[in-house]
Amino acid sequence: MLTHGDFTPRNLLISDGPNPRIAAIIDFERARIADPMVDFAMVAYKEFLSGGGIKEAVLSGYLAHRALPAGADLLLEMHLLELFLEIAGWAINDDKEYFNRMIAALERLLAQDPIFRLSAEPTSADE
Repeated sequence: MLTHGDFTPRNLLISDGPNPRIAAIIDFERARIADPMVDFAMVAYKEFLSGGGIKEAVLSGYLAHRALPAGADLLLEMHLLELFLEIAGWAINDDKEYFNRMIAALERLLAQDPIFRLSAEPTSADE
C-alpha cells in the first residue's frame, strides 16, 4: 500500500467554513510502498507528543474505508520501535531533551501503554 511516511497534522491542509475537511495532504518525500501501520506509527508518535485526539480521528477515517490488518497492534509496535530508535539515534548528539523523550516513549511502548494501540485487544505478548 502507498504510505505517506510523515502523516501528521502539519501535513494536512484543512478547508475553511462551517464543516472543515481535509482539502489536501502535502509533503510526500517519505512516501513509499509499505505496511499501512507505518503511517499509524507516526500518528501514535504525534499522539504521544501532544496528548491530543489525533489517533482516534485517523483510525475512524481509516476504518470507514477498510479494516485493520490482522495483527495490527503488533505491526504498529514494530514500526514504533523502529521510529523511536531512529529518532533517538539522531537526537542523542543533537538534542538530549528530545532523546530522553524518545527513551520515555520506548519505555511506555514496552510497557504496552494503550496510547500505542489501535484496539483494545491484547497482543500475543500479553496472552
